[in-house]
Amino acid sequence: YDLYLGTTNPPTVLVSSNQTGTSYAYSGLSNSTKYYWKVTARNASGATDATGSPWNFTTIASSPGAFSLTAPANGAVNQPLSGMLSWQSASGATGYDVYLSTNNPPLTRVSSNQAGLTYSYNGLANGTTYYWKIVARNNVDTTLSTGSPWSFATIPAYAIIANSGANGAISPNGTILVSSGNNQRFVFTPGVGYHVDTVFVDGLKVDSTVGYTCVNVTAPHTISVKFTINQYTITETTVGSGTVSPSGNVIVSYNG
Repeated sequence: YDLYLGTTNPPTVLVSSNQTGTSYAYSGLSNSTKYYWKVTARNASGATDATGSPWNFTTIASSPGAFSLTAPANGAVNQPLSGMLSWQSASGATGYDVYLSTNNPPLTRVSSNQAGLTYSYNGLANGTTYYWKIVARNNVDTTLSTGSPWSFATIPAYAIIANSGANGAISPNGTILVSSGNNQRFVFTPGVGYHVDTVFVDGLKVDSTVGYTCVNVTAPHTISVKFTINQYTITETTVGSGTVSPSGNVIVSYNG
């Protein structure tokens, strides 16, 4: 028997000549490719092609091709708490799984079999290292992004401790975490009959009566505000005979 096998129809490549067996083991074919084949039986009197020749078959699809992650760069720092991961296209892929977590390698799959080449993340923690990888998939197999996992660190945060005395409030109050480089505004609200007396930032007095903004925060801070009761002057005057007691200017506190 002579066996012909190739990608043309009819096949012209003779892959086995004058063999005696009725089977042939092929190898080295290309993925996702249609091949045509036929067998010619021969003897001393002549040759006969197999009835219905040529037949054809298509080889199995290949696994997704190699691909790389693109952004953020491996080892990047000061990354936002909400951002985007991106990667290259893998040939033959029908979808991508996205893994992102603080574990190395990452264990949490945050997106499954997505078609796009980007993933928008949010809600990450300040000053934390995250690891990520992408798995390309099709109906044959999966391929892990080259060099995975990559890592990046989120922007650090600094604590601002805000408090106020009695008879008023500062907002926000308590311990506030502020991402590095951001601004944080504090508003002072005196109680009824009170006003802002003094404001201290990191122990130093500042001139402010309604609020204060910490600009470009790159270190921890403290802010405190003290409120004092309003006072009013009552001026006494007399007309004609008689006296008023107390006399002169009298200072009276609110609701006093």
